[in-house]
Amino acid sequence: MPALCLFGRRFHIATDDIPVLAVVPALFHTGWSIGLSILWGVLGRPKGCHASPGYEVALAGLLASFVLSAVVQWAMVWEGLKGSIFETSKRWRVQYLMYAEMGLIVVELGFVVYGTVLLYQTPPVCFKKNAVLWSPNGVMNVAIWATWAILGLMILAIVLAWNFFPDYADQKSWEHRCFCITLICCCQFQRSSEGPDGKPAPYARLAELFVQIFGHVDLVLTDVIVAAILAGQAQRCKRHRLVQDIVKAAEGADGSGSPRHPVPDKALSGGSSGSNGLSSNGENGDLILQIYPMQSGDPMLQHMEKHSEEAGLTRTNSRPTHLLTPSGLAAELRPDWDPQEAVHRQGSHYEAVLSDDVYIAAHFSKFAFAAYGYMLYIWSQPRAKGLCKLCLGRNCGLCCGPLRRYWSSFQARHWLPDVNIANHLNREAIQQMTGLPDREVVFVRFVHESTSDKCLPYFIAVDRETRSVVIAIRGTLSLEDCLTDALCEPAELDDWIKEVHQGSGPRSFDSEVPPVQAADRETQTQAHSGILDCAKAVVADLQHEQVLQSLLEFRSMHPNKPQPKHDCRGYGVVVTGHSLGAGAAILVGLYLRNFFDGTKVYAFSPPGGLADPRVADAVQEFCTSVLIGKDWIPRLTLATFERLRDEMIMAACRCKLNKAQVMWGVICGKRWKEEELFLPEAEVAQEASDLLQQYTARLHRSRSDHRRLASARNFVPPGRLMFLRPIKVATRTNIVKRKYDAVWIKAQELMSEGILVSPRMMADHMPDYLNSTLQRLASARRRHGLHAAPVDEGASHDSPHIHVVSRGGSSSASEHSSLRTSKQH
Repeated sequence: MPALCLFGRRFHIATDDIPVLAVVPALFHTGWSIGLSILWGVLGRPKGCHASPGYEVALAGLLASFVLSAVVQWAMVWEGLKGSIFETSKRWRVQYLMYAEMGLIVVELGFVVYGTVLLYQTPPVCFKKNAVLWSPNGVMNVAIWATWAILGLMILAIVLAWNFFPDYADQKSWEHRCFCITLICCCQFQRSSEGPDGKPAPYARLAELFVQIFGHVDLVLTDVIVAAILAGQAQRCKRHRLVQDIVKAAEGADGSGSPRHPVPDKALSGGSSGSNGLSSNGENGDLILQIYPMQSGDPMLQHMEKHSEEAGLTRTNSRPTHLLTPSGLAAELRPDWDPQEAVHRQGSHYEAVLSDDVYIAAHFSKFAFAAYGYMLYIWSQPRAKGLCKLCLGRNCGLCCGPLRRYWSSFQARHWLPDVNIANHLNREAIQQMTGLPDREVVFVRFVHESTSDKCLPYFIAVDRETRSVVIAIRGTLSLEDCLTDALCEPAELDDWIKEVHQGSGPRSFDSEVPPVQAADRETQTQAHSGILDCAKAVVADLQHEQVLQSLLEFRSMHPNKPQPKHDCRGYGVVVTGHSLGAGAAILVGLYLRNFFDGTKVYAFSPPGGLADPRVADAVQEFCTSVLIGKDWIPRLTLATFERLRDEMIMAACRCKLNKAQVMWGVICGKRWKEEELFLPEAEVAQEASDLLQQYTARLHRSRSDHRRLASARNFVPPGRLMFLRPIKVATRTNIVKRKYDAVWIKAQELMSEGILVSPRMMADHMPDYLNSTLQRLASARRRHGLHAAPVDEGASHDSPHIHVVSRGGSSSASEHSSLRTSKQH
């Protein structure tokens, strides 16, 4: 960073990206320069053949351009490797070398065109008569087409790196960029800057969010990737320091003396005080990073110091005393500790989850996983096992099921049965994942079948085992779903939860669903607007289909519809989902709670920035949210993402390696020590310190300009939070295996730890992994009881006993009434 500027235009690459892009053409030109020099100088042209001056001119021109290009490109590689990410002044020559390379591309292109013309002419006769080790015509043929290929790749790289919207701080540039992306990906968004309801179009709302997050510093894509890697390494250093403190404290308490593996002094010490606005403070070498020369009472300075501490880049005396997500370092430092004891030492105040709660969560996780349909089912199975089970499982249910449904449609005089193969595959996957027979999967809303494009696919099933009607909503599975996740501005939730309808009397389930409106100063409860849009569409679809009412009341809701096959009077309602589906399930359950007493919600990996703390606390009695390990989606809020961004900038400022070294270390799986990767505070470059000061000033101005997102920073994941805590265990083959135990945590504890950058952050979010972990944990609890050892990551499992979900209205009154507002329309 910053982005490379050529001809007055910012590109999508930085000067330290050039070595990676230049090394391939440099090797090509070097190889051809050596080859043509040998052929030209040692072998010479065919004897007695004087009809080849055109070939000689073309080859000589190519040779000269190859040599010059190789020199310039290797110079670009050398210069581009100088300095760390923010030390752009050390790479000032790269820009001028790029201008030289552009000129050489034009020269090389001219000789290639000339050589191509010669190739399509009849070669001299003497080339064929005089048999030599090489023929100018043959060499020209290979050289010309190889050069066309490398030139094509270079020109393609230039076109892809060209930035059509160069201003990273301008919202209009971000709007154009978001609109082009949604247009290329065929997302169903409006072309106008406003939607049909007068609200800004989704791409305009995304642009405002991106300006708020990324509009403060000039970063390209590779800068973001490397900075995220560095932030993860800084978090690891911070967590390791905390574990070392915990181990030392334990040794002092039990008198066990020094650890089996002494803690290196370098890992606990920092650099000395120096210039560049960096000063030291504290005891025992603890350093406080004074990032730039501001007054100590400046709120922005305190903001950056706070985030630099959380990034592991500031040493203070007030560090946290426990870890929510335990580290495996404690067991390495103290091999005499049992893994469970090591985890207990790192965080001992968490309440264990009872077995009954684990059983019921594991039971409904199958429904949340099944909502994704056949694609995720096939992907979750090894090799072709998933496809074979889908086609042949349940006694060839994929073939027999559609035939039974066709016959039912024929008997009901529906002459056009469903012939969509994907729909039958999805239904079969749902039945195999849930273990339900065909008749108990009552209704499936497939993709693009609803009248609203915001309605997520879902299905309704009758679960005899728990005497409940289950509504399972699909999570994020498309680009449009990802964009919905990103529309995080606060929306009003007051009308969603009140008992009266437009001030005229009690509201019924058939009443019109309240519209989604932006939150204002009078709003008492707020939620994620994108997810609230999806929940509104799901509720509207439930009202239109009337399947839920007919099941619970055991009567046809329309004269033209048959009597329901299931008598579900007295059954409870359970709404479940994963990821985006979990967020929608919580809001749908909150709405259904007004009309169906005893509605329960089981949300798996719900989005962290879903609702304000008041809503999150009020739904705890009927909503259980299940989180696992380092899954980043439940930790993702606007506040935690901004903190991660700050951590990335801070880590990049102190990095002593260049971008290529960091990327190569990641590819090779290198685990750096802190002193190998980060500079002492006193040695941070002045250029990085100045850039950090500019970043903070822009951040302050941006927050004052985008106050509409301010309340979204307080959002948290709702409900009781069941956390599947990972316990790392080293095997004899030095392969780390994970075991899990279940504890109750608070939302603020999760937000305090924030997003942990790790390879596990996406793997832990996958619904099949969460489902299989819950099934194994429930099975282990069933075999050994509540105080059993945590479940092994690879253990087998069987079906646990499931307790009946009771349906009663009395328990819901207290927490739901706390959300209701007296606001009238």
